[in-house]
Amino acid sequence: SRDKEGGLVGVTIWEKDKGSGVWYVDVKHKGRRIKRKVGNRKAAEEAKRLFEAELIRDPEGLWRKADPKPAEKPFKIYSAIWLEDLIKVKDKPPTYERYGQLLRDYINPVVGDLELTAITRGHVRDLLMGLKNRGFSKSHIGVVKDVISGVFNYGIEDEMVKDNPCNGILKRLNLERSKKPKMFPFDHKEVYQVLSTCRQYFPDEYPFYMTAFSTGLRIGELLALEWSDIDWHKKRLEVSKSFRRRKDGIGPPKNGKNRWVDISDDLLPVLRDLLTRRKREALEGGLGGPVAVIFHKDGKYMSQNTARDRFKKRLKKADLRKIRFNDIRHTYVSLLFSSGAKPLYVMEQAGHHDLSITIEWYADYIPTGDKLEVNLLNLSGEDGKAGKVEQR
Repeated sequence: SRDKEGGLVGVTIWEKDKGSGVWYVDVKHKGRRIKRKVGNRKAAEEAKRLFEAELIRDPEGLWRKADPKPAEKPFKIYSAIWLEDLIKVKDKPPTYERYGQLLRDYINPVVGDLELTAITRGHVRDLLMGLKNRGFSKSHIGVVKDVISGVFNYGIEDEMVKDNPCNGILKRLNLERSKKPKMFPFDHKEVYQVLSTCRQYFPDEYPFYMTAFSTGLRIGELLALEWSDIDWHKKRLEVSKSFRRRKDGIGPPKNGKNRWVDISDDLLPVLRDLLTRRKREALEGGLGGPVAVIFHKDGKYMSQNTARDRFKKRLKKADLRKIRFNDIRHTYVSLLFSSGAKPLYVMEQAGHHDLSITIEWYADYIPTGDKLEVNLLNLSGEDGKAGKVEQR
């Protein structure tokens, strides 16, 4: 509805994301707006009733009590609202924590005290170029831009600002991120060296690294793996979950889809021997059966940081160059390709959501000799003469 002066009047409630259980109340009056996160639907309905009563009793008083519009607040205040009301609700804790750290360390010291409507493309440009001049990577700068852009998109949704000063700025500054990840895979010799070192000096960890190099599972998928995920008859394992950290617990795989990964003839006996050992340990400990998680630490999920730290130490013991744990996955894919595996098979095993990603990322490892197979067409005939045109 509208008042006598044509201004919108009304109180509405809405759920931020369907099924999230996070409700908001919206108050509009004479072109002004108050938006509040109020909890569940019951709380939102009660807030709606109170706001409607206050609009009838003392509408101007309602605005005197309310905070100023987000656009009139410093960026650091509105970005905190965005972080708590949107990112904390819809994203995973690591994202929430990283965005908060970027705001605190890199963004707010530069534009935090400026009002949202006062920040220009020039401000954003100077902030990003300042990071470049300090030696930060395009990837890091890109995430900083994403955070600033997210705050402005939230402001546009709130009808507090009209434009996002971040649009297209990375391309104009030649700071666009490469979609292809940096990767430093091992070759066959290096894989053999690290596995041999583990088998000799850290035999309890050998099955863990053998599985990692033989399946290419992401670190969270590897840590969440359970004995029930293995199909011994078909020689494959199901990837249906991922372990992140203690307070996050178990979640779905990265792409949200389950997949089956083949178990090689080299890996199968290693896992069988490990299961036999786990059963024996459970029997000796008076337990009913082995711990469900295959690669546990003291019966509980191993943290990703623990797995990464151990890997660094094992590489040092093997006298090998440093690579990231995720490069085990890149090693798996690159060695599959160099061994002649077809792209579609590699895509399915690695759990990529698109074949183009598999081909683009690992193009350097796909053998190029296949182009000679065009000769198999033999369009000139078996003897090489049928297709020739007689010269007159």
